Amino acid sequence: MQDVKVKTEKDFRCQLRAKLLLKRGVSVAAFARKHGYKPKTVDRVISRYWNDEKVPKGRISEQILERLRDELSG
Repeated sequence: MQDVKVKTEKDFRCQLRAKLLLKRGVSVAAFARKHGYKPKTVDRVISRYWNDEKVPKGRISEQILERLRDELSG
């Protein structure tokens, strides 16, 4: 899948959701439930940290990001 230029945060989140669906056949909500997180928590972590240089402050945020990266790379 060719990456497209992301213009807004909403565009970015839509692109990430599309990657999850295409690569793994799961939605963000399904990913969250599979790993024991609330879907809203995963959505917030994506919007705060995924496409940014900010370092997550919480252990759960770090875990979510790590698992998302594993899911998308594997």
